[in-house]
Parts: sequence; C-alpha cells; structure tokens
Amino acid sequence: MGIAENKQTVLAFIEGMSKNPAVWDSMADTADWWIQGKGIISKAEIRAIAGGLAGMATSSQMFIDHVTAEEDRVAVESHSQFAMADGRMFENTYHFLFVLEQGKIVSVREHFDTGYAKDFFGSEVQDALIASGRSQA
Repeated sequence: MGIAENKQTVLAFIEGMSKNPAVWDSMADTADWWIQGKGIISKAEIRAIAGGLAGMATSSQMFIDHVTAEEDRVAVESHSQFAMADGRMFENTYHFLFVLEQGKIVSVREHFDTGYAKDFFGSEVQDALIASGRSQA
C-alpha cells in the first residue's frame, strides 16, 4: 500500500471508530495501541474503551484537523465533540501516530489532554473505561 491508501485507511478509521464497527477490520488483530499515561493496550481493549465512551454519549464526532503521511506512518491531529447524556459536551484534542503494514493498522500512539479528561469524567470513570477495556481482552 502507498501513502495515499494509508492516509485513506486512517482517516476512515478515525471518522468511523465510534460509529462504524466495520472500520475496526482495518486494524490488525495483533495491533497495539499506546495511550498516554496508560501504556500499551490491545485492539480488543481500545475497542472496548471506544465503545464505552460512545455509549456514554448521545452523539459523537471526531474532526480531522491535520494529516501528515510518510512511508508507513500517518500522523493525525484531531479534536472530538461528544454530547453526553447529562448535557455536557466533551471536547478534547488528539495527536495520533498510526503505523501500517500491508494496508492494516499495526500500531497507534495516542496523545490527548489527560488532565481535561480526568477533570471531565473524574478519575474513577476514566479508570473504569480503561478497566472495561482490559476486562474485554
């Protein structure tokens, strides 16, 4: 796969990860996902976390701000808007670095404002989201 195809795979993944279960097929089953402050988790774990977050929201949207791709890597700056059932809006910023092999995502590094997330959800809810992902692996 070339750079253009890698970018398309990643953009479709980010835009659909909380709404379209089919996009998870673009990630290798053995892929790892590094979350700032938590370390490396599996595909099953990040999928459970994404599902838990989406389940708390009445609507969710990821917006792509910038994309840079080179060789087997795609870097994405994005931001989210998740309308929560309690009326609050969760809006965070992200930087993702995706590595692809043969058209599949094999590694992701995710940076986001962990302080904002802890303030918004509280440490217990944020830890529970991570724990729910770990119990699904």
